[in-house]
Amino acid sequence: MVGAMILAKAMPLWQAVTPDLQEAVQEEVQQELRRGRFRFGGGSGTGVEVLVPIAFFAMIVLIIFVIARRRQAELRARAEFQKQILDKFGSGKEFAEFLGTEGSQRFLESLSAHSFGSRERILRGMRGGITLAVLGVGFLLLTPMRHGFVVPGVLFLALGAGLLISAAASYHFSKKWNGGGPVAPGAPLSHS
Repeated sequence: MVGAMILAKAMPLWQAVTPDLQEAVQEEVQQELRRGRFRFGGGSGTGVEVLVPIAFFAMIVLIIFVIARRRQAELRARAEFQKQILDKFGSGKEFAEFLGTEGSQRFLESLSAHSFGSRERILRGMRGGITLAVLGVGFLLLTPMRHGFVVPGVLFLALGAGLLISAAASYHFSKKWNGGGPVAPGAPLSHS
């Protein structure tokens, strides 16, 4: 389609050119074709250099998707288990008696265990930041051998630094809001 549009626009221009110039252009094109300059795919013809970055990002998306599905399945299983336990109580009196026992405290802790405390979020951010920063530095160290590693190296290093800064800010605010260190899992934030 694009080729037809270009041909339609170029045809009147081509007819306005003298026959000697047309012949010279055609000879030049034939010479370039013999040299192999107009081959499709930039010379290699395999297209691997296009597929590798696409496959890399597709792999990252797949990993994120699998992790999200696993977490979703875990949360769904936990919610189903907790619902089944709550359904075992026939009346509010039985449930009130249960709340007075030590087992109820463990049960209530397990209900709030799915939401991570600030300590776990900070540690997870630090782990991810350090991992991405080290990966970025590794890519940058490989750039003398292959110049295509500069962009991923800078991106990973920037993402790692961003996660570390985020973890540091979370730690700072958690400490400020709670008057000490980060909150343990399941403990509510104190609002003074």
